Amino acid sequence: MGKVPKRVLPYRVLETGLEDLLLAISENYLKQLEEEHRERDLKEDRARKYASRRNGLVLDVGTGLRFWEPSRGDVNVDIGIPYPKKQNFVRASAEALPFRDRAFSSVLLFHILEHIPNPSKGISEAKRVGERVYVCLPKSRGLRTWFHSGHRWIPMRGNFYPNPLYKE
Repeated sequence: MGKVPKRVLPYRVLETGLEDLLLAISENYLKQLEEEHRERDLKEDRARKYASRRNGLVLDVGTGLRFWEPSRGDVNVDIGIPYPKKQNFVRASAEALPFRDRAFSSVLLFHILEHIPNPSKGISEAKRVGERVYVCLPKSRGLRTWFHSGHRWIPMRGNFYPNPLYKE
């Protein structure tokens, strides 16, 4: 077997290692995304069933601004203005909801708490305006959570820790 030049060996190892790493990251990302969507759909279903039994309304806090993000609530709240405008949309902060106490049967907080300045205040507001609150958070072990540019917080073991990569 001939001797491999030194400058070729590291390139081959790096090339193969990088491909494997990127494949593992993409598989992990897709798996995490599927888990999060399954959890969100299950909780949304529970929230709707509870609200229909109570003849009440569902509030979706942090509904999202993009046109492909569905409006999940009977009333939808976000701090920004979506385009195109969503059905029954109210512009408001999750930390100061403009509704009376117990106005809703179910409140959805799906992937919103990691974005807002004070997650505890967001939870308190949701509890104030709703009978039941349904929360979905990103998985703390996933790269998607750590490297998402809009995540102020990393949820772990029931607490929120500052994301060292977050920049306002």
